[in-house]
Formats: sequence, C-alpha cells, structure tokens
Amino acid sequence: MKRYYEAKRQSPILGSEEFSEGIRERGAAEVREYARYERRVVQTPPERVIGEVARQYKVAREEIFRGIRGRENEARKVAMYVVKRCCDRTLAEMAEYFKVGNYSAVGWSCRAIESKMTREKKLRDRIEKIIGSIHQLQT
Repeated sequence: MKRYYEAKRQSPILGSEEFSEGIRERGAAEVREYARYERRVVQTPPERVIGEVARQYKVAREEIFRGIRGRENEARKVAMYVVKRCCDRTLAEMAEYFKVGNYSAVGWSCRAIESKMTREKKLRDRIEKIIGSIHQLQT
C-alpha cells in the first residue's frame, strides 16, 4: 500500500491484475475535447452574429455597440446572447468586444434575454430565426 501511494500521479484501477495490466497497456484514452482556442476555427465569428441581428432588428451595426444607461436596447442584448450561444466566447471577451465595462453586465444581459424568452414566444422565435440564419450562412 505504501508503494502505491508513493508512486506519483497514478490513477487507481480497480479490478483483477489481468484487467489492470490490460488498461495500462492501452495507455491513456484518446481525448476528444478541444480547447476553446482550437474550436474557434470552426465557430461562427461574432461579426456574422452582429450583422444578422442588425438585419433582423433593422438597426445600424453601431446601434448594437451603443449602450445607454437606463435605455432598453433589445438588439444589443440579443446580440450578446447569440454571441455567447454561437461563438464560444468568454464573458470577459464579450465585454471587451461590446465595450461593456464589466463582464458581469454581459452575463446579466444574457440571463435577462433567457428569462424574457421563457415568457415571450415572439422573442424566442425571433432569436431562433437569427440563430437559424447564422447556421445557414455557415453551410
């Protein structure tokens, strides 16, 4: 037992000696998970999302990047939500991209849209249409 715990970085394998040896011979299982930066090659670029949201909401691209405190800008919040959902960006990266002071504001906006989608079918359908258009553009 002492020898086992002195061995460095060894995962326990439960089973017979024959089973344990078979596992050790095969080596580590192939990892199918890709790091975020590797997945970005195949992800939707945020610019495509911004273009589609601007088209669907019939607003200028600049309007999506303009945040005025106390004024509702649904297109901006929807763009943040769709970028989060389709582009695999961190909240900090999104805060920088949308020129938001703090990444928590991005998370708050995304949660507000998610909550609103559960109550309003029209908004949910609109967002699904935007996402469908973005995926259609990719193929």
